[in-house]
Amino acid sequence: MKSCCDPFDCHTKNITTDLRVLNLETFEKGFDFVKFKITPGQKICKRCESTIRSQLKSEKDIPIAIAEELVSDACSSNVDMRVSERMVEKEKVDYTEENFTSDSQSTHTSVGSIFTTFSQEANKVNTVLESLALPTMRNQQFYKTKRVVDAENLIDDVCKTFTGMLSKSENINISIPDPICNNTLEDSSVLRQILINLQKEFENEKDIYKKILILSMLPKDWSSSKISKHFRCTDYMLKKLSYFKEKDDFPENVKIYRNKVGFKISSEIKQLVINYYLNEEHVYTCPGKKDYVSVRDSEGKKIFIQKKMLLYTVHDVYLKFIEDYTGYENLPKFSYFASLKPAECIHAGDPGSHNICVCAEHQNVKLKLYALSRKLNYRSLIGSAVCSVDNQSCMLKECKNCPGKEKVLTALNDFMEIYDIAPRNTIVYKNWIEAGSRASLSTFEDNNDHFKLQLCKEIDDLTFHQYIADSQKNYLNHCKNNLELDTCIILMDFSENYSFIIQNSVQAFYYNNDQATVHPFCMYYRTEDKNDLLNVNYCVISDTKDHYAYTINAFTAKMMATIKQDFKWIKKVIYFSDGAPQQYKNKNHLANIACHEKDFGIKVTSYNYFATSHGKSVCDATGGSIKGQCMRHCIRSTPQDQITNALEMYNYGIEKVNSIRVLWVPDTDVKKYERKLRARFESAKTFPNTRKHHCYIPVNGNQMKMKITSFDVKEKSVSFKLN
Repeated sequence: MKSCCDPFDCHTKNITTDLRVLNLETFEKGFDFVKFKITPGQKICKRCESTIRSQLKSEKDIPIAIAEELVSDACSSNVDMRVSERMVEKEKVDYTEENFTSDSQSTHTSVGSIFTTFSQEANKVNTVLESLALPTMRNQQFYKTKRVVDAENLIDDVCKTFTGMLSKSENINISIPDPICNNTLEDSSVLRQILINLQKEFENEKDIYKKILILSMLPKDWSSSKISKHFRCTDYMLKKLSYFKEKDDFPENVKIYRNKVGFKISSEIKQLVINYYLNEEHVYTCPGKKDYVSVRDSEGKKIFIQKKMLLYTVHDVYLKFIEDYTGYENLPKFSYFASLKPAECIHAGDPGSHNICVCAEHQNVKLKLYALSRKLNYRSLIGSAVCSVDNQSCMLKECKNCPGKEKVLTALNDFMEIYDIAPRNTIVYKNWIEAGSRASLSTFEDNNDHFKLQLCKEIDDLTFHQYIADSQKNYLNHCKNNLELDTCIILMDFSENYSFIIQNSVQAFYYNNDQATVHPFCMYYRTEDKNDLLNVNYCVISDTKDHYAYTINAFTAKMMATIKQDFKWIKKVIYFSDGAPQQYKNKNHLANIACHEKDFGIKVTSYNYFATSHGKSVCDATGGSIKGQCMRHCIRSTPQDQITNALEMYNYGIEKVNSIRVLWVPDTDVKKYERKLRARFESAKTFPNTRKHHCYIPVNGNQMKMKITSFDVKEKSVSFKLN
């Protein structure tokens, strides 16, 4: 029916808007709507509803509240038409023909489906009750639901009447306790506490099957939506719960499809993997001012970290990690190990992975091997040139039993056969040619035999340089692992001078040569309360253009003053730097090292040099980071905030650069040290084989020991007299 049923015949046309659908539940409450010619499932308009409501209120035997409830329950505009049609099939039919049309009669069912009649057994019950002068059942036709309610009320009336009669006959006061009424508050509190305990147990439980068992303790008439309201359960849990309830069986072992749980790894192992990635043996820190990544720290603040290029593939790093930490339990699998790679670690070929300032000796050998095949590795060929790569005498060309370049040639031919490398008559290769302080990459062409002989000779000569590079890098790691409380490690290196840039500058500014000297220091130390190795980065900013020994001494003086103020327990220092002859590896700088304790009050345990072109360290990242931040500030800032000189760069670093402690040394202080150290430099003498030795240990102001490598047990003593 799509229009109002018009129970009062008051409509002149069909009303199809603002209709209410009458549901079956209201009819089952026992109120007779038939006198209004209304059946379940029919629709009435708002006007008819108001008329029914007013007539119900006028009935003397119906309370106003009940009338309001009946009409409100009967009128529901949200009932689906399909439900309404299904309800029509259940409506009462044994009324007079004058109230219904023939069409409606065809859809009605029998009276017995909803109503119940007064049975013979009920008559027997009434006979017994009448004999005892107790209330009896009413012999009326009711809905089944009404009959149940009437029976329950009869039981209460009989109980109360019989109790009163018994109390009167015995002259005593008898009362029937009502457990439902008396214990309502107590029971509701207990049930609420039970529900809270179940919720806590559900949240703490990890196993899905046990969670379903907890849900099974809830009342069976609870719907899925009600369960979800009180418990954070998934649809899968509700389906399983419904399935088990239907079977009325909860087996002990049941197959539950759980969500896959990722590999669990402790925070210690996770940090160990991250530190392994950042180990200087596996990464090269990119020094460029644009080589940085933006990440969030533990507090959510954005910070800039210098990029680090992986020297190996992630799989190779993983294999080395497994080999180095074989005894550890619960080591991660490769997929999880790869997911822990820090954001600043990049692969070769990624943006910012342009590698510069590499070693010419190593690079020329690599270029020649590359001309033959990419599969050849120079380290394997070095191993064939000596008795043992771990023997210092063999690697330093002191052993007379080493096979030399002849064995290298044999190994090279064997590798070419293994890798199925076809021989060629002519080899075209690249090579770096140095001319003074400049170098260029040139292309050469050579016959096969001569090319191999030249390659084997270079590999044989490379053993010395390779051993120095590996030994000095290993010694740095050795010092870090065995660092004492009163000793610190300082790495230092000149960074490329920073050339100032200005946003919206004029054309003539391009020819300006204004620069700032940037000299980073990286310090490793330990504290009493923390046994872990800590580090702090310093960077000296200066307006001087001099990069000489007296400049380094002026910067070192500023650094030592800071250490004595902030790290009062530091009494010794171990230095590491590259071997640049103009700056660090010369007689003047070694003279300053010999007088270090006299000048600054801190003893130098040893001064160590990296192999030529192998001095890449954290200092490169420190210099690149501060220069990059200054450059980005100039590009983004207004003309009033531009950085145009070294002092403004220092002020910006103090205010904005939090990860680096910036120090200021003006050119006037550098000139003072130049005048102060002039007499010392004039009396300094050149040590024999200075470039060959990579470790210097001051004994006193007039004596120093030097070693080829820092691990070398052989040492050579040199005496001198300084003014």
